[in-house]
Amino acid sequence: MVARRVVGLLVVYSLAAAAVCFAFGRADEENGNEAESLIQTTCNQLDYRDYCISLLESDPHSELKSDLNGFARIIMEVGLSNATNDYDYIGELVKNTTDNATLSFLHTCSSLYEKTIAGYNSSFNMLSDIKGNYVQLYQTLDSSIQNAQDCEDAFAPQPNTDESPLTERNQVSGMIATIVTRRMIPWLQNDSDG
Repeated sequence: MVARRVVGLLVVYSLAAAAVCFAFGRADEENGNEAESLIQTTCNQLDYRDYCISLLESDPHSELKSDLNGFARIIMEVGLSNATNDYDYIGELVKNTTDNATLSFLHTCSSLYEKTIAGYNSSFNMLSDIKGNYVQLYQTLDSSIQNAQDCEDAFAPQPNTDESPLTERNQVSGMIATIVTRRMIPWLQNDSDG
């Protein structure tokens, strides 16, 4: 059931990505081919390849699609936007929840998403650093994956508690951070070393 929800959420994100792509247009033909090749190389070995491709293809900032640093920035911007939306959603759930256990779990998740947002914000500076502090960047964004998992774990089956209302959002948050930490940062580090 959770897998079906995640697939549904991915379809929604893919459709939104396609709409953004249509609305803002594509890079010119030469840059488009180069960017397409880099997108394929970036996403091909991920379990959620299609989601990764849709994120990168849909971004209207064609000037960022010419190198790995630009791609990392695109994914990080998506991650920040996603985490901010999730944080706001959690705030709405808190307003409409009366169950004390659920409120406690939601407050835990709210705090974790605050940390994720702060991590993304500080990561932009690390990415812009000419020397590229990739170890610190990795650690900062890797904590976003753990934050999403910790939020989900807060709702682990407990007697008399509801199922997590954030499962799909936590999974998407983890996937976005994984694209940067497991694919983009190792490549950026190799690129700067070479």
